[in-house]
Amino acid sequence: MSKLSNLERCSVIQRKILIHSILYYEMNKTILTDAEFDKMCRKLLIGKEHTKNYHKTDYFYVFYDFDGSTGFDLYDRLEDDDKEYLTHLAQLTYRIWESKNKSKRKSKNG
Repeated sequence: MSKLSNLERCSVIQRKILIHSILYYEMNKTILTDAEFDKMCRKLLIGKEHTKNYHKTDYFYVFYDFDGSTGFDLYDRLEDDDKEYLTHLAQLTYRIWESKNKSKRKSKNG
């Protein structure tokens, strides 16, 4: 398996932050703790410092001034196509998480 470049890694983290922001702010659902979300934001900010061409990341147009303090306005910055795509990913992510957690609850109670 090939190793991701810093640029690719930042794009992946941006996508994860967007998905979890959509879950939390748009769908009123959460699967991460605040600490887990904050850790992901810190990883992006550190990655940004070490990425020469950060402006070439997939979602730079959304994260250009991101400081990690909140994700509440990220969805509104997305282009319509990205809103649709990332909302579908958020829905899928939640369904997978919910399915895994139902299985865990059943095995504990069963």
